[in-house]
Amino acid sequence: MWATSYKFAFGQNKLGDQDIRKTVDRVEVETAMTLKLGYIVEPYLKATLKTQAFRGHVYDGDTKTAVSDLFDPAYLTQSAGAALQVSEQVATRFGAALRQIMTRDFNGYSDDESTASIEELRWDGGVESVTDVNWPLADNILLTSKLEIFVPLNEPGDRSLSNDATLTVKLSDHINLNVNLLLIDDPTASDDLQLKQTTAFGVSYSLF
Repeated sequence: MWATSYKFAFGQNKLGDQDIRKTVDRVEVETAMTLKLGYIVEPYLKATLKTQAFRGHVYDGDTKTAVSDLFDPAYLTQSAGAALQVSEQVATRFGAALRQIMTRDFNGYSDDESTASIEELRWDGGVESVTDVNWPLADNILLTSKLEIFVPLNEPGDRSLSNDATLTVKLSDHINLNVNLLLIDDPTASDDLQLKQTTAFGVSYSLF
């Protein structure tokens, strides 16, 4: 079985006299092939790309400093291992992985400070775990979650963790309430734990 998924998100806001600021900018593509052999544990191959579409900044009062851009950085990961359908609602994968962090101008994500040169490409070999949850809590309530963990063998302290969880409540045939919680703990991107919570109403309509 071969499946490819995409996630694109972009948002801005304006508070008071501040300039318009970007609140979310995600470009993620994942493609995975699982060999359905009829066993409890089945082999898989997977590749992912994570980056953003537009330049990102950090703000200190009225001063803004650019810190990222399209494919700057870009996180690419290739992995192979074993996939297990734990239950109807939970699936998990665990395997060996190779990660590349590509940069152009913002080399802090990829540079090795112990060397005199500036590295625009960082390679990490390690292990990866991905757990997907798709759990109907009620007829009109769905919980989805994706927990990703990558541990580089050369720098175990730089292990990255992200959890993207969404609670979707179907209020009517065409209106949904979505509550999302995104947690990212990745030392290659930031020394701080990043946490974002959003609540949104959505309209769904089927043409056929």
